Amino acid sequence: DQRMMPFLKLQALQKADFVTCAGDVQRHYFLPWLLMAGHDIREDACPAIPMSLSPELPTPRKSDEPVFLYSGIFLPWQDPSCALERLIKKIDERQAGKLLIFAGPHPTYPFPAGSAPAIIETLQAHHRVEFVGVVPYETLTERSLDCSVSIDLMARNVERELAFTTRTVVALWCGLPVLYNDYSELSSYISQYQAGWTVAPDDEAEIDLALDCAFDKPDRVHAFGRHAQQLVRERLNWEKTVLPLAEFCHA
Repeated sequence: DQRMMPFLKLQALQKADFVTCAGDVQRHYFLPWLLMAGHDIREDACPAIPMSLSPELPTPRKSDEPVFLYSGIFLPWQDPSCALERLIKKIDERQAGKLLIFAGPHPTYPFPAGSAPAIIETLQAHHRVEFVGVVPYETLTERSLDCSVSIDLMARNVERELAFTTRTVVALWCGLPVLYNDYSELSSYISQYQAGWTVAPDDEAEIDLALDCAFDKPDRVHAFGRHAQQLVRERLNWEKTVLPLAEFCHA
């Protein structure tokens, strides 16, 4: 029963000795919940530890034509349709490029289908689309090294504003520039480091410009990929980001 969710969340938070979250935007969401759960938020409650990965970065592999990656779990509030439709149109116009899809239903929770499955069903029949489905993390990272650009642009909603998306950090770690939204916390990281393109999710002209860049300017795409790994090394490196948790454990 969804009506029980607030009470279950409060019960879980009441049991916690240490609470963290993935970013400052999420922290502002969790602070009222922590207050209601009885935590003292006058202290440095709920430090932000962003999604982070190893400083041992892999080496991307270059491809002869742009290979686009879309990955994740189909969730009803996520709508990537505009970006994927623009991408497949570009691929058709140029008769070049490829789209890999590592995505599928949630493996644990029976969420209702959102808009993504209908789009995916359409793309499954395309001769330049490879639909792989949900794969283990190691397979995802290994296959990502053969890709050129990660597509992770979704319609704006509250969950997307709060999210510090795991799949995006994985793509950056693999050296993939990301076509991403312009409204979430991770957007500022990508923009600051020139690790991809941050655009409004319904701005077809800006999406097309980014996709044209992916096709026509491989040197710039490779530079964005290097910037992506620099971003992870400097800002999303678990040897640095885990410090608040390490200090709590050693206290």
